[in-house]
Amino acid sequence: MRQQRWATFKYQYAGAGPSVGPLRRWSGSALLLGAGLLFTQVDQWAGAVLVALLLVAVGLGLLFLRPSKQIQLGQRFLVCGQALIYYANITRLVLSEGQGRLTLQSVNGQTLVIERTHFPTNARKSEKIRINQTAKFNRIAGKIIERVRRASPSAELVGVTSSGAA
Repeated sequence: MRQQRWATFKYQYAGAGPSVGPLRRWSGSALLLGAGLLFTQVDQWAGAVLVALLLVAVGLGLLFLRPSKQIQLGQRFLVCGQALIYYANITRLVLSEGQGRLTLQSVNGQTLVIERTHFPTNARKSEKIRINQTAKFNRIAGKIIERVRRASPSAELVGVTSSGAA
């Protein structure tokens, strides 16, 4: 079986992100349990220092290893937060270039709106921010439109020209 290839982009969507997996949940619980056992076995002063260091390490791990907010484009579906949308199930795709919005509607009524302003950038000047966000939005919208055309040829494409974008 062929390996799934993902295109992953940072995207600041509203709502909950991906949930914490069971491995992270169990490892965090094991670390806290180990810290408690260590505190009871070592004298209080050394145990307190070790527990403090362990809690700082756990806190930094949770801070830096948390799942970031991303949009992931696969060959057959896309994942954005808690939303999983198959390209073959998309019935309507609306591209509003002026507003910087791509709306995907699926068979079961699920709607996903991808907005240009939600793409983070490291630029500081407002003009450069707008240029970077527009470039990233156009690139991702083009990929999504191409994959929807391939997977669901009967989907209604509004605001899309034959070349891909409006």
